[in-house]
Amino acid sequence: MTSLWQRTNPEKAALYRRKHIEKLRTEVFTLLGNTCSKCGYSENTRALQIDHIEGGGAQETRDIGRWGILKKIRDQGKEGYQLLCANCNMIKKYESDKESNRKYNKRETK
Repeated sequence: MTSLWQRTNPEKAALYRRKHIEKLRTEVFTLLGNTCSKCGYSENTRALQIDHIEGGGAQETRDIGRWGILKKIRDQGKEGYQLLCANCNMIKKYESDKESNRKYNKRETK
């Protein structure tokens, strides 16, 4: 539900949301250590991603959204989450898919 102010000031509302989300993201990344849990990378936090240690991140994102995950970590604690750099997160995903024999169908081209 959007307020009258948000509808009449969409640019300002979007800017406010971005600033608020960035502040929350910074809080959560600080809570999680601002460092990749696997390799220690910490140069640029834009390359870090929140990882669900036991998996299930895609489903949780569908259920509560990325914003909801950030609020959950801030409010309920970091249990079950870690930061991984993009490379380590992709390696983890690849190894997990390989272990479960998950295969992805390639999009057919005509």
